[in-house]
Parts: sequence; structure tokens; C-alpha cells
Amino acid sequence: VAEWQVRAAQGGGAPAERVELCSSAARWNPELSEAPRQEGAAHMDARDYAAAAEAFGRACALEPRNPHHHLQLGRALLAQNQLDAGLDELERAAILAPTFPSLQLWIGAIRLRVHARHPSAKRIEQALRALRETLRWSPRSLPDVVSLVLGELRALHPSHFEQLLPAGDDALRRQASRLLADAGRVQASLDVLRPLVERKAAEAPDLERWAQVYLLRYDPWTARDAYVRAAAACATPEEREQLLARAWRSLASAYPQQGLQVLERAARRSPEPGAQRIWGEALLQVGLAEEALAPLRAAFAAGSPKSALSLGQAYLVLEQPSSAQRVWRDALASSLPVPIRTQISLQLGRALLAAGNKGEARSVFGSAFRHDPQSVELRQALDRIR
Repeated sequence: VAEWQVRAAQGGGAPAERVELCSSAARWNPELSEAPRQEGAAHMDARDYAAAAEAFGRACALEPRNPHHHLQLGRALLAQNQLDAGLDELERAAILAPTFPSLQLWIGAIRLRVHARHPSAKRIEQALRALRETLRWSPRSLPDVVSLVLGELRALHPSHFEQLLPAGDDALRRQASRLLADAGRVQASLDVLRPLVERKAAEAPDLERWAQVYLLRYDPWTARDAYVRAAAACATPEEREQLLARAWRSLASAYPQQGLQVLERAARRSPEPGAQRIWGEALLQVGLAEEALAPLRAAFAAGSPKSALSLGQAYLVLEQPSSAQRVWRDALASSLPVPIRTQISLQLGRALLAAGNKGEARSVFGSAFRHDPQSVELRQALDRIR
């Protein structure tokens, strides 16, 4: 009978009728915790929050390890503006249901909003603890957590994020740093990332991110040093070459001097053909063709086919077309990837045409076209000669 009456109360109806059904159910079966819980729900619908809290309290007494009872009691207490007592009940519910991250997020949000009205270091600590539990069980909630913290805490301190982020979760720390930087909180982004870059064996992606964030602070000197460290931390020459290319793209427009310093230091520390080529191409890009010759020659001599194109262009800028043609002929005599062969052939053929050597230009274009018959530029070059 008691269970039937509880189900009837769950089915809806006027709050007073539901309260009467639940009271009757409790008389039939005093041990049935669902009866006071449904009674409390009816009182909540009637906005009688004090009666609801009393009913939910009875449900908690009957079944103290049921998180739903504590959750509802917390809601009733919060509705009466009993913030600390309500939050305590929510935290009891969270302890009993630790894999329910949205509950922890709710607790953290309420504590932060209470702190905004009544500042308290203890409330911040409690809020961040709840949010840390949210992240521990649901790392995907990080954007919501960061947005909440930024919205409620006007003054951020590095310790806030140290309390917030679960220990040892470097991936979450990196993501938090990106979110903070995107939100314009540059200093907070640096504070979050700092433990990763201050390690003796800091990883190249972390150092690169450190440099990028410092560029947001208009500090190219610290960014320069971070890029140099990042290049040294790369595991392979290919990774280093790609990182240096990204570093130059980041610095070239606003801070070309610091960009060249990054490339020069990296090339001198790791004299690999890729690093030499990027340094030489950067020098050529800023109009220093004479200075670009040495690193480009070194890269070409070390077997970098990409450097042949830039080395020839540097010779053309210096009005040494015969040297440019010699470099390109030497490059074409070796084994080259098809796209690079096509580019070099186009440059050499155009240089030969400019020098009036139409026959050799046709031969260069024709040989390249046999390797790359889909190239529209080569086809057009051959058609113009014909």
C-alpha cells in the first residue's frame, strides 16, 4: 500500500494531495525513505522550502547513503538562502556519487558566486576543490570550468589554478593554458604553463606554446629564447625544421630581428640542412641575399634539395645568373622529389629564356614535364616556346 501511494504521488497532482499520500505511505511503512522524499518534492513544488527541507531530512535519516536525498535536501536549504548548510548537503551527495561531475561543477559554481558577494579564502578553496573533482572525473568539462572561474574570480592568482588542476595531468594543464590565452588572460595562461617549461627536460611543444603566449604580451625577447630552447628540445631534425618554420612565421611580420636570431642560434647549435635552409631563406626574405648565401650553400652541400631553389634565387638577386643556373643544373642532376624538380626546372628554364637560350630551356621544361605530366605551369611554358 505504501509503495502504491508513493507511486501515485510521483504521478503528479496538487501538492497538498501528494503530501497527504506520502504521509499515509509513511504511516503504512515508516522505513520507506522514498515517502518523505516525494513529500519533500511536493513541498518544493508548493514553494514551502522549510517543510521540504524537513521531509528531505527524514529521507536522509532513513537512507543516509542515498545521494539523491542529500541533493534534494541541499536544494531545499539553498532555496532558503542557507548557503553553507545547503552546500554541505550537496557535497555529501557528491561524496556518495563521485562520478557525477556536473554536481561538483554546480557546487563549485555556487561557492564561487557566494564568494563574489562575501569574499572568503575558505570559500575559494572549497569551490576549487569541487571543480578539481569535476575535472578528475570529467576532463572534458575544462572549458566550462575555466569559463566559470574567469567569470566569477576577478583577481586570479597562480595558486588558484594549482588548486584547480589535478596533479600530474599535463594534458589538462596545456589545454587550460590555451583556453586562458584565448580568453585574453595571458598572465594566467603563463602561470598555468610555467611548471611545464621550468622542467629541466621541458618538451618542445610546451616551450613553443610559452613563446606564443609571450608574443601575446608583446615580448619578443622572451619568445625568442623560448623558441631557441624549443628547437634544441626537438627529438628529430624534421621536427626542428618544422618548428623553426613556425617560429619564423610567428615572428617575421612584427619582430623579424628576433626571428632571425632564433634561426641563427638554432642553426649554429644544430647545423642540420633543414635549419640552415630556413635561416638562409629568412635572410633572403628580409633582403639580406649576401648573408643568405652561406647557410643556403651549407644546406645545399649537405643534401637539402629544397635549398637549391632559394640558393639560386639569392644568386639572381645578387645579379649572378650563371651561378644560379649552375646550382639548379647540379640539383636537377640528382634525385629530387617531383614537386621540387618541377619548381627548379621552371626557375632554370625561365632563367635560360631570359638569357636567350631557348633550346636548352625547351629541353629543361620537356625533361621536367616527363616527370610531372600533370603540371599546368610546365605545359604552358612548353606551349609558349613552341
